[in-house]
Amino acid sequence: MADQSDPTESAEAADGDQLEWKICLGDADPKRRIVVLLFALAAGIVGTLLISFWLGLIGFAAILLSTSEMFLPLSYRLNARTARVKNGLSVTEIAWEDVKRVLPVSDGIKLSPLKNPSRLDAFRGVYLRFADNEDEVSGKIRQFWNGDTNVLGGRSERSGRSEDADGSCDEDPEAEA
Repeated sequence: MADQSDPTESAEAADGDQLEWKICLGDADPKRRIVVLLFALAAGIVGTLLISFWLGLIGFAAILLSTSEMFLPLSYRLNARTARVKNGLSVTEIAWEDVKRVLPVSDGIKLSPLKNPSRLDAFRGVYLRFADNEDEVSGKIRQFWNGDTNVLGGRSERSGRSEDADGSCDEDPEAEA
């Protein structure tokens, strides 16, 4: 009997089991989509009336493209080699060996290539937003990243030590909600 395994499964196994998820920020607050669209239309109309049709079109497109997260889903992938975020044609990716710091933020985690805090932090790295999967994302970061995973709370895969004696994290994610 021939082995009929899926080629994507073997590639995924070679990656050391990856984690993928999607978030659409516009679905969470549809009113923001309308506001962004109104500002884009206003820029297009004002640009067309005051300067030219083409500059109005460029202004309209610039606003929509810079706020594409409101209209297009964010696709996240963590595998053994990289952490990746894709939004439309834009892809932001960082190799695990390039990650120098992991910065927990309110709704996600920022993977920074900068060893020390800097004004460039806002422009460098990969920002991973959670989709009710904080434990899974933190677990994959612990599995793939060779740095200090204590910033994530809980158990460190490499050292086998935990932040608390009982292996639990001090923060209760449901307490904030």
